Amino acid sequence: MTQRLLAFLILFTACTLPAVASDRNDTVHFGTDIVVPAGESVGDVVCFFCSVDAKGSINGDLVVIGGSVHLDERAGGDAVVFAGDLYLGSNASIAHDLVIFGGALHGEEGSGIGGQRVIFPPVIFVPIFLVLAAILWGIWMFFRWLFFGRRQYYPMPYPPVRR
Repeated sequence: MTQRLLAFLILFTACTLPAVASDRNDTVHFGTDIVVPAGESVGDVVCFFCSVDAKGSINGDLVVIGGSVHLDERAGGDAVVFAGDLYLGSNASIAHDLVIFGGALHGEEGSGIGGQRVIFPPVIFVPIFLVLAAILWGIWMFFRWLFFGRRQYYPMPYPPVRR
C-alpha cells in the first residue's frame, strides 16, 4: 500500500513540476475561475473545469476545458476551448489559431482572430453520448441476465391459469 502511495506521489510530483518550473507568469487552475484584471498580463493560461475572465492581456496560449472564456484584450498565442463558449469583447483579438470544440464563438464588432478558426458545435457530443448510453445499457442488461437469468417479468400479476 505504501509503495503504491509513494509511486503515486512521485508521478504526481513529476507531472506538476513543469507547471511550477516555468519562469513566465503562467496560470494553471483546476476548478477555480481565472481572472486577469485590467492592466495586468499573464503568460499561458490553462483552466480545467473553470472559466477565464480576462480584462488584461494574455501573452501566451489559452486552453480552457469545460468552461467559458470572456476575453477583452489581446491573446498572444493560440486559443483552445473544449466544451465551452468564447466571448470576445470589442477590442479583443487572438494572435494565432482558434479551436472551439463543443461550443460557440460570440464576437463583438472590432474583435479579430489572426489565424485559422475551427469551430465544432455542441451537436458533436450527441454520438458520443449515444455510444456511452449503449455501453451502459449493455452493462445493465448483462448484470440483469447474470443475477436473474432468463426469467420473464410481468409489470402486473401473472395471468390466471386456464383449465
